[in-house]
Amino acid sequence: MNVKINLNLKTPEQIIKEKGLEPGGKVQLALADALVAYGDKRTPKQQGILKESAYYLLSGGQEIYYPGPYARYLWYGVAMEGKAPMKPTDRPLQFQEAHTRGKEWLIRTWQDDGNKILHEIAEMIGGKVK
Repeated sequence: MNVKINLNLKTPEQIIKEKGLEPGGKVQLALADALVAYGDKRTPKQQGILKESAYYLLSGGQEIYYPGPYARYLWYGVAMEGKAPMKPTDRPLQFQEAHTRGKEWLIRTWQDDGNKILHEIAEMIGGKVK
């Protein structure tokens, strides 16, 4: 007795595209969205301009930008002095709501909330985090 089985399997590329896993795809954008959203409570805020200015659509979510020269100074968390272009000092900045807001906010967000973000993304595409 012979059995003939035909399997029509999708290629890895088709599966990646279908699930939105390609660079700049829906998963990458969702990851960037979630990281910025979770990072909102850690982003330095005086008037709220920085935390409302993040963008990444041009890079497909692969890079998150905070525009303005002050964003870099805040990221590193050191006071600057002199005339433009200002030079960094060794004095740390004092942030409002310093218990949560401060330098390297997206790195700290990933450390604190990365697991929650991964679970949300995995659920979005029908997967699980091990």
